[in-house]
This record gives sequence, structure tokens and C-alpha cells, in this order.
Amino acid sequence: MQKQDTEIRTRVCRSCNESYDYPVPRSPATRFYCESCAELPAEVRAVLEKYNKRLKALAAQIDKLEQRCRALEGK
Repeated sequence: MQKQDTEIRTRVCRSCNESYDYPVPRSPATRFYCESCAELPAEVRAVLEKYNKRLKALAAQIDKLEQRCRALEGK
């Protein structure tokens, strides 16, 4: 059974990393940006998206390093 295109799904904003429902009637939210970020100028959204992506990468790198440290401590 296929999902309908009008089915509301929870998405994550590329700029602020917040969860939001999409599509919602009369909401400015898009597939990629929540209601708050969709109203920002495109240049601002692009900068926020870049920094959000970098923060996610740094957080993943920290998690990997913490796992390595725990593994070494366990030996």
C-alpha cells in the first residue's frame, strides 16, 4: 500500500534542526525548512544550514572519540 502525498510527516529543519510537521495547510514550512526558518532570507538560511551541518559533523566526531576512549579504558 502506497502512502498518499498529503500524509503529514515529521521532518527536521535543515537550518535549526527542529522537528516540524509537513505539509500543514497555510503553513510557510517547506520540505526542508520549518515555519520559522522558511520566513528567513535565503542567505541567512544558507548560513544557518552550513553551521548546522558542521555542528552535526563535530558532534559525530566527538561521539566516535568518546567511544574509542571508553574502549581503551575497558582494555
